[in-house]
Amino acid sequence: MPIIDQYFEKLIELGGSDLHLSQGQPAKVRVHGSIQPIEDKPLTAAGMETMMREICEPRAWERYQEKGDLDFAYEMNADSRFRCNYLRQQWGFGAVFRIIPTKIASLEQLGIPPVVKNFGHMRSGLVLVTGPTG
Repeated sequence: MPIIDQYFEKLIELGGSDLHLSQGQPAKVRVHGSIQPIEDKPLTAAGMETMMREICEPRAWERYQEKGDLDFAYEMNADSRFRCNYLRQQWGFGAVFRIIPTKIASLEQLGIPPVVKNFGHMRSGLVLVTGPTG
């Protein structure tokens, strides 16, 4: 099991949406829009590199080393997929992971007002749904 999976398991356990890893900082998760640390000790360069390399293809890692940025998807198990972004920051390695839901929630489950359901039946115009993610 890749080392990073323990962080993903904690993210899922807390009901979070994002995992933030930055060299020199403790691991953090976003839960209901608020970012909070999940451990006290800061992540080291060696630890970050090990975790990041474990879950991406060697060719993709080379691209990250060249460009300083990488986007890909990672599947921990059949029920847990993540959108991954590796970045290079002024203080070293950085990575952000977002849970990709395996089940699409209904409008009712999302707490969307019933009137919004009618927007899908409009024949013209543009409907924008915006707001913060996570």
